[in-house]
Amino acid sequence: MYDDLFRNCLSVRVLNGQTLCPVRFTDTQLQFYRERDNFLYERALCTSGITMDFTTDQRRLSFHYSAHSFVRSQNTFDIYEEGELVQTVPVSADRPSGIVEYVRRCESPSRVTIYLPAMACARISDLNLASYAPAPPSGTRLLFVGDSITQGIQCQHSSMAYPSILGRRLSAETLNQGVGGFYYEQKSLDEKINFNPDIVFVAYGTNDFRIFHDVNVIAEHAETYFSDVLKLYPKSRIVVIPPIWRADLSSEPERELFQETCGAIVLLARTFDFFAVDEQALVDHEEELFTDGYLHPNDRGFGQYAERLCNLIKQGAGA
Repeated sequence: MYDDLFRNCLSVRVLNGQTLCPVRFTDTQLQFYRERDNFLYERALCTSGITMDFTTDQRRLSFHYSAHSFVRSQNTFDIYEEGELVQTVPVSADRPSGIVEYVRRCESPSRVTIYLPAMACARISDLNLASYAPAPPSGTRLLFVGDSITQGIQCQHSSMAYPSILGRRLSAETLNQGVGGFYYEQKSLDEKINFNPDIVFVAYGTNDFRIFHDVNVIAEHAETYFSDVLKLYPKSRIVVIPPIWRADLSSEPERELFQETCGAIVLLARTFDFFAVDEQALVDHEEELFTDGYLHPNDRGFGQYAERLCNLIKQGAGA
């Protein structure tokens, strides 16, 4: 019971017969991240982009949560009613468990969507929803693979990472498989994944640039990754997002390598007949649009990112 509440995930694990833990990766993928690096594994465990989505006539709603694997100490549950953000409940590493309560504003039955923390793994129990109807499935499915920017590691609200905003804009189901710190690696894909997306967004490169320092190596990894994505999702539109602007490039050689990396990814994407986004057009080069001032967008920056990406894919990919 209640596992049908969850959206934007692959499955819901039931622990001790009552605690619900939605996940956004297959067991094979989680094992890959576990074996690769605990740093990556904890990020893969986070409930980024996952929601509880339902319609109910009960006025007072509540549930208990416990959280672990904090990537950032401050997180939120974001509660929407009829598409409007109406309440934010903070979650922190200092207080990793508690109760979320919400009193609906509408007197008649209404749709409630609750975003789980993006930067921690949330487990849900003791739900008090009375009668409810799960939100109907969306006709559009979007898959996002990428790094910390896709995961939304620096957004102030869990619902404000660009995949979540784009999902709301397009009334789509989204699966956010972003993992902070990750890069082009075909072994992170799983051919047995039970998710058939209409569009796949691929957004790596900024960590590749920092880790490998060689545009030829990065291009080789990206080519292998693109080949596997095409085999896995032959009927999906593939949208490739190169690294967005970053303000921490301290030398001219660094800036040149970064631009070469972006250019190589765009050129390679086009050889696969993928839609390559102009990454410089997504977020203005202004430090106030970034939580850390140089790389990770804040809520305002993500709003700009999602709006412009939505417009670009509508124009270029026919979404």
